[in-house]
Amino acid sequence: MINKLIFSTIMFSALLQVGCGKKVTNRETDENTDDRRNVISEFYKLKSSLTTSGTSIADFNESEADHEVRIPASINVEEGNAGNKTAVIYFNAKSETNFSFYCRYTGGAPVESPIIDQDIEKGLAYNFDGCFTQVNDQSPINYYPGYELTHYKDNKVILELLSADPRFNAKANAEFEVIWH
Repeated sequence: MINKLIFSTIMFSALLQVGCGKKVTNRETDENTDDRRNVISEFYKLKSSLTTSGTSIADFNESEADHEVRIPASINVEEGNAGNKTAVIYFNAKSETNFSFYCRYTGGAPVESPIIDQDIEKGLAYNFDGCFTQVNDQSPINYYPGYELTHYKDNKVILELLSADPRFNAKANAEFEVIWH
């Protein structure tokens, strides 16, 4: 039994020393490869507001360089309530009518103007609903929260509240993860 244990240990040790036969190079000292990239991840917030009279103020971020951005899972309500209403985020946009695609978010409350504490709490976020390439939710695309997309320079990411609980002015924000290469 001891001989088998010693033999197994020797074989395991030899296997570790021999490896699989592939040459392993240290990327930090290998001067022949230049495929490493510095990746920087950061976050930015967009804020938007909507008055009881229906005036919407959209917020946008515009970049001078291409980068990757992740689609957020929700839009947080800072003031007022989303009810069961709608907000959108336009990606690779020149304006709210000229965009590559947009994602629709729906307030988490079951009604337009929640009065029950639990429903009010649910209305403090617009939740991801789906993404589309054409207005009026036409041409759905299979993007989802966390999906990483290329955002091209000289284009905008625009957050706009389309509707909310009409009893209150509403303010909301969305946080975006940006990956720079």
